[in-house]
Amino acid sequence: MKHKLLFWKTCGLLFLQFILVQTTLFAQNVEVSGSVMDETLNEPLIGVNVVAKNLPGSGTITDVDGNFNLKVPGNAILVVSYIGYEDQEIPLNGRTNLIIKLREATQTLNEIVVVGYGTQKKSDLTGSVAVVDMGEAKKLVTGSVSEVLQGQVAGVSVQSSGDPGNMGTIRIRGVGSFSNVGPLYVVDGLIVTDMNHINPADIESMQVLKDAASSAIYGSRGANGVIIVTTKKGKSGKPSLNVTANFGVQELAKKIEMKQSNDFLYYNQLAYLNAGKDWPAHPEAGTYVPNTDWQRAIFSVGKVQDYNASYSQGSENVSMMMGAGYFSQDGVLEGPTYERFTYRVNTEGKFGIFKIGENLTLSRADSKTTNTGQSSFTNALMMPTVIPVYDPNEPTGKGGFGYGSDSYPTYSYNPVALQQSIDNRAINNRIIGNVYAELNILKVLTYKLNLGVDYWYGRRKLIDNAYTMRIASNEQRYLNILEEFRDERMTTVMEHTLTYKQQFGKHNIEALAGYTVQKDKWHYLWAQGYDRQVDGLDQLDLVSVKNNFSGNEHEARMLSYLGRINYNYADRYLLQMNIRADGSSRFGPDHRWGVFPSASLGWRASNEAFFESLRDVVSNLKFRVSYGKIGDQSALGCYDWIPSIDHSGPYEGLYSIFGPSGNETINEGAAQSSKANRTLGWETKTTFNIGVDFDLLNSRLYGTFEWFNSKSTDLLTWLPMAWATGVDGMTTNYGEMRNKGIELSLGWRDRKGDFTYNVSANITHIKNEVLKMGDSYREGGWNNINRTEKGRSVADFYLIKADGIFQSMDEVFAHTTTLPDGTVKVIQPGAMPGDVRYVDANGDGQIDLNDRQWCGSPLPKFEASLNFNAEWKGIDFTMFWTCSFGNKIFNVQRKELLNLNVDNMPANENPWTWDNPSMTCPRPLEGTTDNNLAQVDRFLENGSYLRLKNLQLGYTLPTQWTKKVSVDRCRIYISGQNLWTITKYKGYDPEVISGDMVYGQGNDGGGYPPVRTYNIGLQISF
Repeated sequence: MKHKLLFWKTCGLLFLQFILVQTTLFAQNVEVSGSVMDETLNEPLIGVNVVAKNLPGSGTITDVDGNFNLKVPGNAILVVSYIGYEDQEIPLNGRTNLIIKLREATQTLNEIVVVGYGTQKKSDLTGSVAVVDMGEAKKLVTGSVSEVLQGQVAGVSVQSSGDPGNMGTIRIRGVGSFSNVGPLYVVDGLIVTDMNHINPADIESMQVLKDAASSAIYGSRGANGVIIVTTKKGKSGKPSLNVTANFGVQELAKKIEMKQSNDFLYYNQLAYLNAGKDWPAHPEAGTYVPNTDWQRAIFSVGKVQDYNASYSQGSENVSMMMGAGYFSQDGVLEGPTYERFTYRVNTEGKFGIFKIGENLTLSRADSKTTNTGQSSFTNALMMPTVIPVYDPNEPTGKGGFGYGSDSYPTYSYNPVALQQSIDNRAINNRIIGNVYAELNILKVLTYKLNLGVDYWYGRRKLIDNAYTMRIASNEQRYLNILEEFRDERMTTVMEHTLTYKQQFGKHNIEALAGYTVQKDKWHYLWAQGYDRQVDGLDQLDLVSVKNNFSGNEHEARMLSYLGRINYNYADRYLLQMNIRADGSSRFGPDHRWGVFPSASLGWRASNEAFFESLRDVVSNLKFRVSYGKIGDQSALGCYDWIPSIDHSGPYEGLYSIFGPSGNETINEGAAQSSKANRTLGWETKTTFNIGVDFDLLNSRLYGTFEWFNSKSTDLLTWLPMAWATGVDGMTTNYGEMRNKGIELSLGWRDRKGDFTYNVSANITHIKNEVLKMGDSYREGGWNNINRTEKGRSVADFYLIKADGIFQSMDEVFAHTTTLPDGTVKVIQPGAMPGDVRYVDANGDGQIDLNDRQWCGSPLPKFEASLNFNAEWKGIDFTMFWTCSFGNKIFNVQRKELLNLNVDNMPANENPWTWDNPSMTCPRPLEGTTDNNLAQVDRFLENGSYLRLKNLQLGYTLPTQWTKKVSVDRCRIYISGQNLWTITKYKGYDPEVISGDMVYGQGNDGGGYPPVRTYNIGLQISF
């Protein structure tokens, strides 16, 4: 017995010694060598990364023969990675010689993409769904989600502004409606009204649904595209704390040089002499004449700050992420500011067959908005330099600002006074949240309940100090104005969905059925009072006159049924069918329900057996085709189908005056203002889409091609009616429009040793055509310079054409036309040398609005972008360009400047004189003349541009440094935005946001242009 016990003790000691020896050997560094090859081609791969897991600084790369050598612990795990191939983790387990074969990467194809009410593998998509590269998009420092999207996706057009807090405008595949409506937004499965005050730093992924097949699941709200945003979630593994900080300065990217006082006085005097009038200025010799730089007076260096912190942690069954952000922007224009605070928390837990979770976002935005009643950008150019910013002798005593006078009778506004006179501050609070629960009823069947709310409460206080800022503008009715606004809206959603997933051999089926209910409520209140009684106490109960008030409430409800079937056979043949039925209270009783179906097919040709011989060149090739019908109801008001009556009230309404002169009586009354339209319904878009997705050369070259043809019908438009009906017209579903286009996205990515790079580009061409509208045509824009009519694109420019400058009276008399009766008529008999010559398009011998011609479109023929990013040993570099080509802009600013009357003019313009005749700029002439005609093409300019949108250089500190201070990753960077713009446009910036984004597009009336920004930032992960 003792011998047996001694035997087992000896064996145990020997076994323990063996383990200790092995552990010691494994802990010691050993020489490991090997080769890395392509699994299919059996060819060596050059520049493959080979590194020991969790051992910074232990890595190497393969040589020209695919071989590598390195020293690592004997128990190490090697991580082998190469662009275009799947990563591998290889435990050594004592081995010192390895042959490693890498498989071509399919990670982009297997990437999970969020679609309506679910997810799909990217390889299974059959509709036109674009996935935004958020890593690249977030390199643009901005507080706006729309600007993050700019240039990232083919077919998506974004127009941005430098106005603090401006959210920009987004269009997907062109103008699809006569109403100014944009895409539908979905955040974490919750449909929201807009993306205002959403923190871009919270976004994990973003998808854009562009065709009917992908967005039909959203029915009567998907016609203008859908943007799906998924915010960051907690992940299993160790807890993570991420902090980012950015600070930047902003400036106006371009200054328009204006005439100095001496030059202004010269041409101002000449304008009066040419008009045969006395010059009112006559500054005496030795008199001080100001030389005000109005742009310097109103513009300054702005600041932008963006700070974010997020914490996440998770396990196999529970995850949590919470984050907070602060963003502020002080504009380059004096006055406007924007400040936003955000907080987000997302949690999820799994309990057997149950899953529950929530997503909650809180935001608060404080802003001082830009005074848009008159453009400070335009008035800073128009105001003569001889007028001072402040005038101690200002006669009204209201503000003390300088403005036009009898000597300089300009009607321009003092731009500094424009911003200081009005203090317009807004506070907006928003809650976006949803809670959801999932139950796996069966292994193949899942039920989901989603409850969501989007609540907005805003208040705004406007104080108008009524400063005198323009000649003859002294306000006599009040000393000042106080206005208060209250805006509240709430959307609640309840969704029930059932999802069935099953695989039968090579057959994969997924089916979705759902039922949703949505309720929208709005409440608006506005009140106005005159003359505050106590300075500093801006309260409506402390004004002398309670002048005006108004308020309204609206409510809308919608009930929907939806369904989808996905079928996949052997990862080769794909089918998707969607259908949604929406019933909305916005629609007329005779047209309350709409049904929106779609179908799409996909063929992954690269997975066919006959494609095997091409796999070394073409790793993925998929053809797609889709057809579907979707709608839009956002252009409809809650009660547009109901007749309305305008009536007299205490402050507004209808009235007539009867009685003899001197004894008139006001008679108040009411009248019908719109007719009932029980058939009023949604707008409909039918889209046919063909697409090709491809990956070539081991996924180094990749891209997508799309061709689409979409026809919008039942568009809301104004249909004129006979006056005998009592109204002049009504809103009907009468309009039609077509958009056809192509989209191409291409990319190339590669690695050369430690150097990796990626070049991607996209280009879009869209042809817009109006097919039917209520009026024979509709005009819009500044002075009706745009016209929309059947057979042309929306808002084409319709203008009188100029034909140079008359250089002599002989040219005036030679500018003739022959009338039908044979009479030769001088077209502009009142013209003089130096005046503009116009084209008599209709040949009637005179110049009037009947001589207008089509002169171009505000819609670009092509939009494109180019993105280059590279990384080498911790240094990263990004260069992002955007481009728009083929559109026209009517420069309203320049029209005002070149009246050549009493306002200032650009320094590079030299008006016509006998000593210096010009072929482009007419003579200065005081008063209203034919040289000042508004609807002429003299001020229509080429709006094409190429812009360096973002340039960024960053450096990630080596991990062996950061680990010493318990930091996982630390990156610093500098960047510049809107650094360089190549354009022929003479205004501040060719990226113009018009007041009317449908019928009056392409009008530059002096809006807030994009600004140039210089940033420095820090990103730290713990």
